Amino acid sequence: MKKWNVAIIGLGFVGKLHYDALRRLPNVHVRTIVVHKAQDIPLVKESYDADVVTDCWQEAVADSQIQVIHNCTPNALHDQINLAAIATGKHLYAEKPMSLTTAGAEEVLAAAKAAGIAHAINYQCRMNGAVLEMRARLQRGQAGRPLYVFSNWNYSNKDIFERSFS
Repeated sequence: MKKWNVAIIGLGFVGKLHYDALRRLPNVHVRTIVVHKAQDIPLVKESYDADVVTDCWQEAVADSQIQVIHNCTPNALHDQINLAAIATGKHLYAEKPMSLTTAGAEEVLAAAKAAGIAHAINYQCRMNGAVLEMRARLQRGQAGRPLYVFSNWNYSNKDIFERSFS
């Protein structure tokens, strides 16, 4: 089984979820974690199992030992990082939105196709247990005909929420 070296760019709330999921996969090694602030590097090195912790996303993209980039950065950075990762032949798993503009999304998609890399946009709730259960109930006709759907993700553990955004 091939071992994949991954870089997580952005260790905010969503980046931490990516790390938690990736560390459970036997054929994945989180090689690099990119943080927003250099002052966070010592704590992240102590708290996470990664070979490299840096505040420079370009370093992760340029690393020839990394095959996959997980882009968990703020939306405004997606195009630049996604295009740079694709240009180096890295596979890409990015948070939504793919881009802030249609033109940006089309550029990223065209680059990914031309490079022949695997690429995906994360929709984390798609495989959530509660979402799958509601889908199954709708398919079985147990929930009536939906006319309007509203969802709100509620993080009930205030301590985890505050740590993630501090």
